[in-house]
Amino acid sequence: MQQYGYLTDMPAPVYLSVARSLHLFDEHEKPGEIRAELPQMVAPPSGRWQVGDAIVDPNLPSWRFMGGVRSKKYWHIWLQTGGIGKAEHVLIVQPDDVADKVHVKAHFMGLYEDLCPLVQVLEQVSFWGVTMKSGELW
Repeated sequence: MQQYGYLTDMPAPVYLSVARSLHLFDEHEKPGEIRAELPQMVAPPSGRWQVGDAIVDPNLPSWRFMGGVRSKKYWHIWLQTGGIGKAEHVLIVQPDDVADKVHVKAHFMGLYEDLCPLVQVLEQVSFWGVTMKSGELW
C-alpha cells in the first residue's frame, strides 16, 4: 500500500480527475494550471483552511486533503469541506492503464458519523507517521 501526503503527490491523472470531479476546475483548464492552483483550493492536512461558515479569511481554501492511499486496484482519497456543516468526502479512483486515464468510481459524502465505517478504516491507516484517529491532524 502506498500513501500520499497531498493530492499533487499522486500521479497527474489521479489528482486531475479528483479536482474535476469535485468541480474545483472545469475541463478547459490545463493540467499545469490546475497543479499550480490546487494548493489555493485544497489545504494540506495540517494547513489552515476555512472550517466553518464564518469567513475568517476569504483566501483560505474551503477543502482540506486528509490523506490518500493506493492499494493494488484503487486510490482511496479522503477530503473534508468546511461551511455550515463540515463534511467528509471519500473518493475511490480506479486507474485505466490501457487508456492511461483514471475514473472516479465512487464519491461518498456526508457527516463524519454518516461515513463512520469508511472513515474508521482510513483512520487506522498511518499517513506520514501519524494516524488520523490520533487527532494530531484535526
